[in-house]
Amino acid sequence: MSKKSLPPESGIIDRHIGKQLAARRRQLKRTVDDIDDAIQVPYGTTQGLEAGAAIVSLEQLQNLAQVLDVRISYFFDGIGDDAGIMQSLAPENYPGDEALKLVRAYYNITDDETRKSVLSLLKSVATGSREF
Repeated sequence: MSKKSLPPESGIIDRHIGKQLAARRRQLKRTVDDIDDAIQVPYGTTQGLEAGAAIVSLEQLQNLAQVLDVRISYFFDGIGDDAGIMQSLAPENYPGDEALKLVRAYYNITDDETRKSVLSLLKSVATGSREF
């Protein structure tokens, strides 16, 4: 079974958000450590987000917007200038109903160990491995 690779534009959104984050942080003359402390994340998280090396969660984005005194939409300003990004956001590129049901079912598993086992099983099946 072949592994699907991410489209070339993956990560572009994270890098764009990171650039916006860095610009606003500098504008406010705050350090990455200040932001880490303000949004209560481990040391180095903001630096990773600014570099586009980490995926920002919606909760982090909301906290960042509050700390930096901007709307969440600020992080997406100018993103429409890149046609590749807009294409990746097109409805046909979203997961189907089956994938959404799978994600909902996964998050409804209340036992942490069971959830980890299910994730391990899915990863094994997806890569064609028999180790689960």
